[in-house]
Amino acid sequence: MLILVLVSLLVILLTKYLTSKQMARLTRRLEDAKTDLERVRGKMRKAQQEFDSTKEIEGLSEERIRHMKDLIQDIQVRLTQRETKEDRISDAMGDDRHTS
Repeated sequence: MLILVLVSLLVILLTKYLTSKQMARLTRRLEDAKTDLERVRGKMRKAQQEFDSTKEIEGLSEERIRHMKDLIQDIQVRLTQRETKEDRISDAMGDDRHTS
């Protein structure tokens, strides 16, 4: 009977020892995973900031392009109006010359 108690005690102690070793190993793995997760979160935050910055720059560039297109259209309209006025003036002057 005493041998059975000693064997049981030995099995319990061995189980406790192995469980504590396994727990320590799992704790290390968990800490490593947390560290990796924080590193990846940092990269993600940096990528998000770069994305936001690029998006803002893109918006500003699109706005500048819109303004440039409007300006070009305005210049084209003014040039067309000017050419039309010059054509009318030259036609009018040409008509005056023919009537004299």
